[in-house]
Amino acid sequence: MKSALAPLGLAAIAAAFAAAGGIGLAQTAPGPRDFKPARVAVVDISEVFENYQKKKDIEGQLEAQIKTEEKQFEEGQEQLKTVNAELKNVQEGGAKHKELVLKKTELEFQLKNRQKEILKEFQEKQFNALKEIRSEITADIEKYAQAMEIDLVLERKVSAEGKGNLQPVHWPIVHYVKPELEITGDIIKRLNAQYRK
Repeated sequence: MKSALAPLGLAAIAAAFAAAGGIGLAQTAPGPRDFKPARVAVVDISEVFENYQKKKDIEGQLEAQIKTEEKQFEEGQEQLKTVNAELKNVQEGGAKHKELVLKKTELEFQLKNRQKEILKEFQEKQFNALKEIRSEITADIEKYAQAMEIDLVLERKVSAEGKGNLQPVHWPIVHYVKPELEITGDIIKRLNAQYRK
């Protein structure tokens, strides 16, 4: 009788463990997730960037600064031409000749260094302005999406650099979108309104 009960007892214990394990799994395993259709919008970042008044103003300021620097550079070049013209009329080896050669060398050095400094300075200014504007646009898109309860904002197109002197090519990522899902104009209006304040 013992031998007949022993396997039955082991089977009962195994069944009890299996049932307990099943209960534990049922309690810890997450059920299927319930997904609602996502609310999607589309934005054209390049259009927002081009129509953001702050970007236009910064470009205008940089262009004005470049013109001022170009004018100063041209004045330096004129001084160098004058010195070169004087050098032709002065006898070599004399005090005046040495003075003019020294002045010429200094002017050439100053012009060359200033050109490098200007290039570096304006590249940094452009980079910093681009970084600032990009973060403002991104932040505003996020605020807009949260306020409108949009789940996903897609970029409308991507830009590919053209070779040589060719303009960048814009390739659509989103080929069709209903007008009510296009938020580019809204973002431009919001950014410009905030900037004017």
